[in-house]
Amino acid sequence: MVSFTLTTVIAAAAFFAQIAIAAPSPSVDSNGIYVKRAASCTLPSPAKTSSLSAPMTIKGTFDGGNVRYDRGKNACSGQKEGGDKDAVFLLESGATLKNVVIGANQAEGVHCKGPCNIYNTSGTTNIVGGGAKNANFGKLYRACGNCKSQYKRTVNISNVIAKNGKLLAGINSNYGDVATIKTSTNSYSSVKSICDTFEGNSNGNEPPKLTSNKSNANCKF
Repeated sequence: MVSFTLTTVIAAAAFFAQIAIAAPSPSVDSNGIYVKRAASCTLPSPAKTSSLSAPMTIKGTFDGGNVRYDRGKNACSGQKEGGDKDAVFLLESGATLKNVVIGANQAEGVHCKGPCNIYNTSGTTNIVGGGAKNANFGKLYRACGNCKSQYKRTVNISNVIAKNGKLLAGINSNYGDVATIKTSTNSYSSVKSICDTFEGNSNGNEPPKLTSNKSNANCKF
């Protein structure tokens, strides 16, 4: 399960895929306990940028110190499904990533290979705080549509500010994915669709879209 809570914006499969504006807010105390905080659009200003030639693999905990990370010029390939090779960070099971800024020159941001934690930037991926600005985002969350190994995935999205984007959540209904989006806690501006369903596959092909912006058994909003 993936949980987007407490002013969070990120996608596991397409993390910060050029998100326009979203709400960061420190939401975990020193003991790792969730702290309820109001959403805001105050975002860090990175002092430098690090362009990676390949994904950075994280096995333990990595604190990026609010450095901007990307994959270099022309890294973005539009909204086509990619793979692990297209990510900025590749988190192994149990890894933790915190205090990083994902730049616009990237394709798929962060990939989690299992349970992982992302702070400011069940198995459960806990994505707490973080944000992105100054780009029109394609998808806030996208369950991998063409991975070699497929599973049922669930995502909960709440306390999010999203502006100037195409899709909040994309899931594979044929695998039983469910997205629960608490629209009463979210704020949207110029977002075309809240939730789309796709027919996922394991052969690497581009998944066809089945429904768009419709509340149903898989898209609950």
